[in-house]
Amino acid sequence: MKLKYFIHLLFILGFVFTHIKAQIHFDGSLHSSFYAWENADEVQQLNFYQGIQLRIFPEKYSNLQFNSYFRFANSGDPAEWNERVYNSYIAWKSSANQFELRLGRQFVYHGVMNGTVDGMLFST
Repeated sequence: MKLKYFIHLLFILGFVFTHIKAQIHFDGSLHSSFYAWENADEVQQLNFYQGIQLRIFPEKYSNLQFNSYFRFANSGDPAEWNERVYNSYIAWKSSANQFELRLGRQFVYHGVMNGTVDGMLFST
């Protein structure tokens, strides 16, 4: 008797979920880099970088997004992750892309240096 109810429940759930449309979209990527070098003194260095990017946005309001990025770096000692960088922020763009507003932890670049800062960004 329990098997009969279980089969009915699976059928109903399958029917319901085939007619539901996603209201939230997400995409992302995963990337890895390996860098090895040796200098004139035969000193070897091995670096490994791992990055994860994620973006989530509602179907009706695609100009409103949640973005997140994580990067882990290992240079030298393979047992220790030397660098961990991440950002997560909510971004909103106007309908004509005239300006953008971001709130949260964001990347900051100055030449080859980069880092993160918590705050709000308004750009035109």
